[in-house]
Amino acid sequence: MCDFLFSRKLRGQGHLSKLISGIYSESPPEVFEFHGQWGSLAVSRNLYTGFDPYETGRHIMVVLGGPVLRFCDNSFLVGTDKIAGTKAVYERWIAEGKIKWDSDLSGPFAILLIDKDSGEVTVVTDLLAFVHIFSYIRDDELILSSHIDIGAKAAGKQTDLDMVSVTNFIIDSVVTYPYAFYRNFRQVEPGAVLKWQKGSDKQMTEVYWRPREENIYSSIDEAADAIRAGLKEYIDTVTRSMEKIGLFLSGGEDSRLVLAMLPGHKPRDAFIFLDGENKEGKIAKKAADFYGAKLNMFARTPTYYLDILQQCSELIGAGSQYEHVHAYQFYKSLNDYSAVFGGYLSDTLLKGDEIEISCILEKFPFLPEIRGENKYCKAVHCPLFKDEILEEILERKIAHYNFVKQFRPESADEWVKIWPIKMCFANAQYNGHSRLFRCYEPFTANDVVKVSASVPQSWKLNRRLFRAAAKPALEKSKWLRHSDGRLPYFPWYINMPFGFAGWFYDITRRKLHLDKIYQGPWYDSEKLMASQRAKELESQYDAQLKYLARQITKNADGGPLKYVTNHTQRRNWLQAAYNIHSLEKSGTNTAADV
Repeated sequence: MCDFLFSRKLRGQGHLSKLISGIYSESPPEVFEFHGQWGSLAVSRNLYTGFDPYETGRHIMVVLGGPVLRFCDNSFLVGTDKIAGTKAVYERWIAEGKIKWDSDLSGPFAILLIDKDSGEVTVVTDLLAFVHIFSYIRDDELILSSHIDIGAKAAGKQTDLDMVSVTNFIIDSVVTYPYAFYRNFRQVEPGAVLKWQKGSDKQMTEVYWRPREENIYSSIDEAADAIRAGLKEYIDTVTRSMEKIGLFLSGGEDSRLVLAMLPGHKPRDAFIFLDGENKEGKIAKKAADFYGAKLNMFARTPTYYLDILQQCSELIGAGSQYEHVHAYQFYKSLNDYSAVFGGYLSDTLLKGDEIEISCILEKFPFLPEIRGENKYCKAVHCPLFKDEILEEILERKIAHYNFVKQFRPESADEWVKIWPIKMCFANAQYNGHSRLFRCYEPFTANDVVKVSASVPQSWKLNRRLFRAAAKPALEKSKWLRHSDGRLPYFPWYINMPFGFAGWFYDITRRKLHLDKIYQGPWYDSEKLMASQRAKELESQYDAQLKYLARQITKNADGGPLKYVTNHTQRRNWLQAAYNIHSLEKSGTNTAADV
């Protein structure tokens, strides 16, 4: 992916480019600049071949992400023409007037079009805004940016933090739509064409797609066929002209499905990042062998997910959890691949991961899933944070919930955490990785998103929909267990005893401290946050933590972290503190000025 930064006010040469380059800790990409009576624009080179900016006598067009173009051949992905893809979209949209945004482009994208004659600026977002765009309209200025921090810096508002959003992020790991980390910045709507005319602060919005609650399938099998066809088309289109294909592989079923659907006649290199040779890695190795891929394991340091805090926080911007950029320290090994596939969002879109289920399942995950009470709009009672901030967070969440309920009356509890996708705490995975290498996520394909929006929640629970779609591809490895003990090929009722055995085995080993290294794909959060590295970071950002505490807590004595026992929230505190520290590095001194 690339980034863009647009300002309606004319900026000096190199000013906007410097802001874009600043999000990279090393090897920043080349940045193009454009200037005119319409304003200034900086765009970094797109990692996805064929999608560099395209300029005509009248227009400048930018494509972010690496969308699959369903109306033309995609061989330019491995070609030498740096603008072929952008030009193809431009001609279908502007020259031919035939573009259908919800079907012609598949996967993550955002498009910026500047009319140099009229000064009109247009932004097009994908179905769920996988590529995040932020807007700022104030004092005759329009700022549009794909990265919240550089947009704030361009507007000179990097110290104008929205403390309600900051607290929202610390508690929930997301910032409620449409707000952002900085005041007067807003997240741009998904599935829409948005326009701003020169001399006007009015935003004109044309919605081309919303995930409306309309089931068009007569059965789970029919919906599963549509998912399978959508995945196959997306994967086949991307890989058709490619010779070197990479993918992330784990001990789970999502990446195994993607591996099974990759073209078997082409070499496939699989990658896994672990604390060491554990159970997860052994299962991944067996899956790679079943489907003829070569597995490459990279060992992480014990404090890896704290070591990448600074670099990944800069890369993805404030308000998104940095830790989901899993491959950061290993990305150079992936740069040689024309495509690196992942299993991002399969759980969210196909298995109902965001559906509220009975709380007993949190303790006993081998039990069948039952829909539970909607807790999204419940007030948060926390003695640490100021009451007025918690009340405002609740008001924002209720407003977002009520808006989503207009088009998802029966399943707003699920889609309030999916639409837009920045409401999903793992949203940084694509936005981080796609800035580092050519990352493709098949479950973001338009057909998959549309099926997810169309089917009843009951079809997603207990993996019914996912299993129906994945079963043919998983037949070859039907007896290979998931890392949690289940057999992904089989239905939930057969898997109950296997799931119980796996759960009991894992919890017993943890209780008896029998494992020398963590056995899962992530990390032991309790051990990580009790490490010396965590203490060092807390000490390093002590001034920023205390500044935040003065703004959002009732009692800041001794700093806030002594009151925080939730490990995820503890990391979010640290990340927010680093965001403020980064502002100080850029020439402001928030903690000292307040």
